[in-house]
Amino acid sequence: MSVDGIDYQRIAKKLEKMTTKNKIDEAKVARYLSQLREASITIAVLQKTGLGIIVNRLRRGLKSDTLLSEARQLIKKWKKLLDSAQQQQQAAAAAAPSPTADENGSGADTTEAKRPRVDADEEASPNGSSEGATTAIAAPAVTFKESERLRTTDSVRLKCREMLQQPNYLAAEIETCVHLETGSKLDMKYKNRIRSRVMNLRDTKNPNLRYCVLMGNISPAQFAKMSAEEMASDDMRKLRERLTKEAIDDHQMSMNSGTSTDMLKCGKCKKNNCTYNQLQTRSADEPMTTFVLCNECGHRWKFN
Repeated sequence: MSVDGIDYQRIAKKLEKMTTKNKIDEAKVARYLSQLREASITIAVLQKTGLGIIVNRLRRGLKSDTLLSEARQLIKKWKKLLDSAQQQQQAAAAAAPSPTADENGSGADTTEAKRPRVDADEEASPNGSSEGATTAIAAPAVTFKESERLRTTDSVRLKCREMLQQPNYLAAEIETCVHLETGSKLDMKYKNRIRSRVMNLRDTKNPNLRYCVLMGNISPAQFAKMSAEEMASDDMRKLRERLTKEAIDDHQMSMNSGTSTDMLKCGKCKKNNCTYNQLQTRSADEPMTTFVLCNECGHRWKFN
């Protein structure tokens, strides 16, 4: 991306390469920071190139106080630019005419149709048509306080939001809930929680989960806490139930397939209702090992 004769994309790649390899050439860094300081960078350029995140990571590895101060000033300048843009958006949203201000109701239908209210969509399309689904997933109005809560510049968290493949506002909500649920740490617990949700949302055999998340039937907070069993499709649940039943049957079969005898006495309940099996667990010239199960109390023991 080249603006005003400066290739911002190239600068971003060069700085990111230095940060990744931990080989920082301070002469080149000084030249790049000087170009960035004198340039008129827009919000679109920052979002496209990720220069804010890259410079912030680069700042941690700088040893020169001059370069460190220059990097900090750049970050502060870009943060003010972002804050002013968000304030302008908030002011524009506040200045927009409210749908309730129309006394004649002429504009109420069009405004209400654009609102992402699930209740209204369910009333309009009780059969779950595609038109209702499209209206339901429209981005809701986000207050300034909510936008502050969802804002992050961490590259790991931004990548996780991209992997969720949801509308931007919904992916940010889900990722934020997972981040808070796992203790606000980017550790393996957080990554595994994100990975499990990404895999379940991408599962073509489990469309019902994605539909429920998009429609709001499952809130981001609920989705962040769901276990693998709760997110599983109906087919997967039936398969797990069948495998569990088979495992229980096999266990019961192994318990009941031995030879019943009253010649062995249980040392726990002192009764003679036992079942035993004999197996050659040691070398061939050694006696067989006898495994005994008490049918009364379930006590197990073995002897040679």
